[in-house]
Formats: sequence, C-alpha cells, structure tokens
Amino acid sequence: MSTYDTTFEAGLVPAAAVDHGPQPALPLAAIEQYRALARRLDVERAAGGPRAMVVTSPTTAEGRTTTALYTAIALAGRGHRVVLADFDLRRPEIAARHDLAELPGLVEVIRGEASLDQALRLAPGAPGLTLLPAGTAQVDPANILFDPRTKSLIDSLCGAFDFVLADAPPALGVADAACLADIIGGALLVARAGRTSRRELAAAAAALRGVRIVGCVLTGVEAFASLESKRAEQVVARKPMTTALATRG
Repeated sequence: MSTYDTTFEAGLVPAAAVDHGPQPALPLAAIEQYRALARRLDVERAAGGPRAMVVTSPTTAEGRTTTALYTAIALAGRGHRVVLADFDLRRPEIAARHDLAELPGLVEVIRGEASLDQALRLAPGAPGLTLLPAGTAQVDPANILFDPRTKSLIDSLCGAFDFVLADAPPALGVADAACLADIIGGALLVARAGRTSRRELAAAAAALRGVRIVGCVLTGVEAFASLESKRAEQVVARKPMTTALATRG
C-alpha cells in the first residue's frame, strides 16, 4: 500500500492556466498557493519527509507539469537549490516552456553521451532553480528507466540539490511514473476537479504502491463556486497533504 501523510488545504484561487503550450502566467493568488505548497513540503522535509519526488497525475491535462514547475519555482524562492528534471520522455515540455535547447538532456546523460553539467540549464528568471531537459524523446522509455545509470543520475542530483522534482507521465496507462517513483521513493499526485474521478485517483495511488505519496494537489477548483469546490475537494478526501488550485482550460 502507498503511504499517506499530513492533510491540509491551502485554499482556493482565481482561475489559472493548465498544461498546454508555453509556460503559463499565473495570477498572484495562484502563485501564493504554490508558495503555500512549497512551505508544506519544506516542513515535511524537515520532519524526515522526502526531498526527491515524482510529480504525476492519473491521466492527462490535470495540471501536472504546471504544478511541477511552479512548485519548483516556489521552493527555489525559499532559498533552496532545486532541480526540475523532465522525465516525461514521451512528451517532454520543460525545455520548450523556457525556450531552452532540448539536447543534451537526461537521456544523453544516462546513455553516456553527455555529462550532467552539460545537460543542466539555469531556469531563466528563477534564481535557485535548475532544469534538466528530457533530451531525445523516447517511444518506449523502459530502456532508459531501467538502466542502472538512471538511479546513479538521481543520486547525483540528490547530492547536489536540496529538492529534486521529476515531472513524469500520468500514472495510469503507462508504467513510466511508477517505475521512476520506485527509484526516487516519493511522489506528489495532481488531480483536477471535475475531471479526475475517485476511482482514477485510487488507481493512481495503487499504481504507486510502496512509494511515499507526500501530497495531492487539486487543480481546476473555481474560486467562488463554494458548493462545487466542496464537491471537488471530495475527490482527494482522506488523501495526503492536499492543496486546491483553480485552473481553467
């Protein structure tokens, strides 16, 4: 069984962007909620919680990459050295969102075709945040994820940074996120109100069996629809550390 930790609600924010196109510009209220999430992750880390985690969701278009990105920015804003690695090897987005070159990326590092220093990029406009692009997209990432050098790469990142976030594909449909979470040991789930069902969220948690799920971020919550928000929050009821973020798209 996956393990669950502290539960909290960070509140509701005005509508923001979801995972499509370039890096979305979020309203200040949404950014504040990601800062609240970063603080909770900081508290968890101080209490012995994981500082390396996969960011995943049950299915697509649930705000997974946006959550990974803005959580990483918020953690860096607290003075931490943070790296965000793009492990969505089928459909990488992190480099494109920052207009950065995709190559060399973590795939090239794992294959021994580039050094880690060559692949790391400083995130524009986000002091303290480093990005590790995916590199060459993979039709079947299994050869990369099961390569022993993948664990060595993650160990190197953990040794160099205070927090390691890995943007991963959805947990359902492909095994990538679960395989990666087995290596990293921690996971942050993202669910979207009005889209993610309880069954899907439970299935995603089951796919991450044995991994410490440190929290669940609820996106797509409308700021002023209190009744619907309460219904949406039921999606992640009795789940780990929970924050509600409004998105639209």
